[in-house]
Amino acid sequence: LTSLHDPFAFHDMQKAVARIRLALRLGEPILIHGDYDVDGISGTVLLHKFFSLIHGSSKPYIPARADGYSFSKASVEAILAGGFKLVISVDNGTNAVESIAALQAAGVDVIITDHHGTNENVAQAFAVLNPRLPNAGYPDRNLAGCGVAFRLAAALASSFSGSMLQSPEFSEFLADAMTYVALGTVADVAPLCGENRTMVFHGLRALAQSRNPGIRALLDSAGLSHRG
Repeated sequence: LTSLHDPFAFHDMQKAVARIRLALRLGEPILIHGDYDVDGISGTVLLHKFFSLIHGSSKPYIPARADGYSFSKASVEAILAGGFKLVISVDNGTNAVESIAALQAAGVDVIITDHHGTNENVAQAFAVLNPRLPNAGYPDRNLAGCGVAFRLAAALASSFSGSMLQSPEFSEFLADAMTYVALGTVADVAPLCGENRTMVFHGLRALAQSRNPGIRALLDSAGLSHRG
């Protein structure tokens, strides 16, 4: 994994990390606004578990399919009703111009992690991490949504002390994170080249060793529990 690019290659990464660290210091709850597909759910779980590891307060929010993709009216209402001041999207949000403008105007900072959308009508969020945008700065354009979420977690982790990065808890999280990235990347049919290939390689190995009850249940259901 040391071959992966510096996550701070994203032009907005430093800004995103600084805002999240402020939320952690202030004890602000963070809403993680995921997509409802495997990629979005995997990335949402990854970030939620990471915030738990670093003693942050986060709440996952997966919109109903009936409400439509990305930030809907229901999403905005739930965020405002919950009193959240920081929202992180996973696998959505790039072109949710009106919804994110409404949230930002209401004093809610939105950090987008995504790999969809076009470079036209990009939402004016607090920070946008999307490798497909021409001004993103990140060398690998093919990351899935969960891969972008992992890069955000990696940037945050690197901003903490070395002792945390060497802890058994972080090592366990890293193995878990790779399983989520592998699931999301493969299910989203992202190209298996570059960083995706590296992360899926490690994720498939970690998958067989996972102690996550949901992952174990999926392996049991697929008849793969006893395959290394």
